[in-house]
Amino acid sequence: AELLLVYPPMLGSSRISLATCPPLLVAGLKTFYSRPVLRINSARRQFTLLPRGAKQGQRNIIQHVTHRVSLRQTAMASPEAAGEILVTAWAEGKWLRESSEFPNCSSVDAMYATHLAMQTHPIATSALGGHAGYKTGGVNAIEGQPCLYGPLFGRFVVDHNQESLSKAAINAHQLEPEIIAIMGQDLPSRADGKPYTLEEVLTAVDSFALGIEINGRRATAALASDLPKLSVLSDALNAGGVVLGPRLSPQSLQLDELSQCETEILVNGKSVAKGSTSACPQGGPAHALEWLANHLNSRGLVLQKGMVVATGQTCASKDYFPGDQIVCKFGKLGQVEMVFAP
Repeated sequence: AELLLVYPPMLGSSRISLATCPPLLVAGLKTFYSRPVLRINSARRQFTLLPRGAKQGQRNIIQHVTHRVSLRQTAMASPEAAGEILVTAWAEGKWLRESSEFPNCSSVDAMYATHLAMQTHPIATSALGGHAGYKTGGVNAIEGQPCLYGPLFGRFVVDHNQESLSKAAINAHQLEPEIIAIMGQDLPSRADGKPYTLEEVLTAVDSFALGIEINGRRATAALASDLPKLSVLSDALNAGGVVLGPRLSPQSLQLDELSQCETEILVNGKSVAKGSTSACPQGGPAHALEWLANHLNSRGLVLQKGMVVATGQTCASKDYFPGDQIVCKFGKLGQVEMVFAP
């Protein structure tokens, strides 16, 4: 990793290696410093130089100058560090603007490790409402991966009759009608490693909800368009929030009703997108849920009672603003409505 040093205008700026930081600081700032103290705050990707031995006037110019640490899109950002960067940005609502700020991700395993770091981080509990479930998506987005999953957080899982989601709080950029599974039982790994069948997974579902998933991101739109795909997906698979609509009993539904349901998005009464639940991962919401339960088990994780699972995009729209009336229709199953808060 490198440190990007930004000094007062008369000094300019330079990049130095962490490994050689102390001697270079002394050499480069010898006019102002004698044995400067370097304090690094990895969570905020910053460091502070505390001058010693400088004259009072010089101390007034540069004392406690804060500088950014540039990760330079290197593997130096471990999944744990990447997870901390992302949940911190989300909690503070300070979206990452530069590629040097956004943690690089080089593999699917690193992506899932970053997701795990996000959902288990203390900030996820204190500021994001805790880990509340998962979303599935990314159908064929990565070679060799039929689909992907990412974490959802409790603060942003709301009932359509009670709360409204803030567009700004999740940096929302896309909404999708989805079938949401609400788990009634745990699906832990089996001692013999045997995967769960579709019927067993459906038995563990308490209810299905007609829902709206809102995609969010911790990068600005301009930065997200320039990032490598895996790095974008490492950001909780673009999780934002979920609006839960009417609940349906699994026993009242035929499998075809779930997997062949036509969907539509209306914004202020105007149809902006149409699709089908057949576009979900693995061909339908139930099969997406089956895949997720077994994939989590393969990674030592468990789909737990009370968790919600957004089973995948059926169609999508970016054409909406705060205050718009959103209606997502699910054929004969019903519809869910919401109004975005600013």
